[in-house]
Amino acid sequence: MNKKIFCIALVITLMPLTGCTKTDTLINDFVKFDKAYTPALFLTNLEKLNPSKKSIAKLKEEWSSFKGKYYEYYKEDPQWSRDFDKVDQSIMEADKIISSNGDLIEAHEALENIRYTFIKTRRRNNIDYYIDYITDFHDPMEHIVLRAKGKTPETLKEEDIEFIENSLPEVLKLWDAIKSAKFDKDLFFFNEEKVKKMQGIIKAETMALEDLKGALKNKSAKENIIKKAIGIKKNFALLFKLFGDFEGLE
Repeated sequence: MNKKIFCIALVITLMPLTGCTKTDTLINDFVKFDKAYTPALFLTNLEKLNPSKKSIAKLKEEWSSFKGKYYEYYKEDPQWSRDFDKVDQSIMEADKIISSNGDLIEAHEALENIRYTFIKTRRRNNIDYYIDYITDFHDPMEHIVLRAKGKTPETLKEEDIEFIENSLPEVLKLWDAIKSAKFDKDLFFFNEEKVKKMQGIIKAETMALEDLKGALKNKSAKENIIKKAIGIKKNFALLFKLFGDFEGLE
């Protein structure tokens, strides 16, 4: 039996399966969890109240199943269950805020903690998971965007440009890691149409990063630097959204 493996370098190969392992089963269920987690994170950030309420209900249901199955799965890792407790606390906190029609950005920030907790959980146990490469890219990219957001050519200072310029090499390196990581389209339930959409987004983000790199060559063209710096976030958001199940939520 074979399953297709899609490499972000746009090379598609066939990789033989040798049977499901303990880690394979866990990764499959991490994917299912993220299909519920991603919409909750995305919709709270957009401050959409009713969709956020629907998404947190779906997330709670998926989390109850995931936690029940895996809370003591890696007993050899003393931090494992404590990480699950952190995730549980984050979901309860976000649910409380959303249910009371509270600040959805505050709920979003509570949910943000989940991916940072789980990336540590997985890497501590040598679990390679594609979405973690996207998470790696998020913060350094966001720091560049926030440095330029709301600025004008008059308010963008030399130290802002220097920060963007010094941060860009790391961002490019992390983006290259996303492009070169192996991506199992079947694992993430991607059909051919979704794969093509993913390829298009990756191509667009690569161009956006190159545009920012080019803009920095002319530091006097501040308006262009601002535009290009802010422009590196849009495609990241579109890529991240692909991993969620938004059916019936928006």
